[in-house]
Amino acid sequence: MAPAEVTIRKAAHNDVPTLRMLAEQFVLANLSQEAIDRHGFLVSNFSETAYREFIDRADHFYVIDGDKGVEAFILAYSSECIKTDAKVDMAAKAHHPTGFILIKQICVSPSAGGKGYGRTLYDWVREQSGGRAQYAAIVLEPYNAPSIRFHEKLGFHKVLEVVAADGMPRGVWARPAAKGE
Repeated sequence: MAPAEVTIRKAAHNDVPTLRMLAEQFVLANLSQEAIDRHGFLVSNFSETAYREFIDRADHFYVIDGDKGVEAFILAYSSECIKTDAKVDMAAKAHHPTGFILIKQICVSPSAGGKGYGRTLYDWVREQSGGRAQYAAIVLEPYNAPSIRFHEKLGFHKVLEVVAADGMPRGVWARPAAKGE
């Protein structure tokens, strides 16, 4: 459950400029090696149009509102929402043919780092999805050690490697369904 001082809600169209600005701080091309080693990075530099489309189709796109507005977000959707042309997504679906949640992107504001918002969002999605298994793709070259450590602390383990359409290899990590699911 979320800490008392934050609110988790569905992402809305009026959040899009903030979501884009937040994510751009972690796009690989914009980071120093020190930042990459400390915080990890994103390779998906989604446009505002793409975020609006995700808001319309992703059933688990949430933000955390804190004192400074949107401080974190998670973009995730059920396996039933996967587009058939996304190579990494389809590999996860082939590996886990029953329902699961695909985490497409997670981002926490640098000023909110260390507050547990990433874990809170993953747990929130798990709760909202009835405890479904979760899958996340992480870029392997360059190696995204902070993201891998974060996911493994949450109970994820690597189950696949796939070369994505952009030519970058991804490891696909899975977190089993909650007990009883």
